Amino acid sequence: MRWLNISLAIVLALGIGLRFTNLDQKPYWHDEIYTSLRASGYTAEEAIQALYHGQMIDVETLLTYQRPAPERTAIDTLTGLATEEPHHPPLYYVMARFWAEWFGSSITAMRSLPALISLLALPAMYWLCWELFASPMVGKMAMALLAISPIYIRYAQEARQYSLWVVLILVSSAVLVRAVRQKIAVNWGVYAIAMIPALYCHLLSVLVVLGHGVYVLAIERFRLSRTVLGYLLASLIGMVWFLPWVGIAWINQTALVETTAWMKQPLPLPTLIRFWGVQLSRLFVAWHFRSDSQLVYLAIPILVLAMVALNFLCRHTPRSVWLFILTLIGVTALGLVLPDLLWAGKRSTNIRYFFPSYLGLTIAIAYFMTHA
Repeated sequence: MRWLNISLAIVLALGIGLRFTNLDQKPYWHDEIYTSLRASGYTAEEAIQALYHGQMIDVETLLTYQRPAPERTAIDTLTGLATEEPHHPPLYYVMARFWAEWFGSSITAMRSLPALISLLALPAMYWLCWELFASPMVGKMAMALLAISPIYIRYAQEARQYSLWVVLILVSSAVLVRAVRQKIAVNWGVYAIAMIPALYCHLLSVLVVLGHGVYVLAIERFRLSRTVLGYLLASLIGMVWFLPWVGIAWINQTALVETTAWMKQPLPLPTLIRFWGVQLSRLFVAWHFRSDSQLVYLAIPILVLAMVALNFLCRHTPRSVWLFILTLIGVTALGLVLPDLLWAGKRSTNIRYFFPSYLGLTIAIAYFMTHA
């Protein structure tokens, strides 16, 4: 047991170190540029009008729209998101605005924020595993897997909201499991509070909340119990607090439709299946999909491991445990995959949308590795 603890500690330290390695060496890509644009307080329309005039643009002029402008405030950040990208709730972008004001807007500075936030996912993962299993070893193994997994490291180093979303998924899930187990009213109040920042971080938190609801209903065998009422009241409070942004998205629905139109581009089923294989393999291996597409077959042994781990989980843990993991994985995955199968599209090719499912698989594999 001692050697295992030492090994997990080494892996954990390695994962933490990798999050802060070469932050400025990787290309600052399209989405990250938009993060800096939002933090600057300018809109994309303003940047296009100023820069696209058919003449040479010097670096300093370009960087004007990548740094917080003294004459702009966080209100301008909110306004830019509301009018041009209402599908992105504002929590992370406002945080990035203040971070850039305090620590600068260099690539290293902008990526340091998500890297630091990602560290909070480690204790949050331990907490969720403790609520589920009351087992320190499962929590340590899950932390180690989260620390070293390529998918979590990649988005810990990207100046976007996904490392924050991972933290909020784990925290809201841990609070929910505690509320279901302890049946104390104050826990549902804490759950409602935890839900609000999750919704203001990413719209797909709606699927996480829905998955929580499916779990609560199934645990209570679809009876209108006090637990179900507690969940309904808490989720209602969370949704009410999120209504202002829903209203903004509705008012600016033209921009919403235009910025999400890519999701409806049809892809043939074999291509979708290959993307799903790539996404699954990202839990353990990292490689460029287009550089060697044959590596997609690495998904097969990883799929076998996931199925074995889930089967082991269902056979050796109480219904309240395995059902939570299955709903955390399944509701988000089905919410992305089924629309693509039924109406065509490529929503499910976006790897970062599957974080709730990744977290569920990580926990299931951690339990299997410590108990098999």
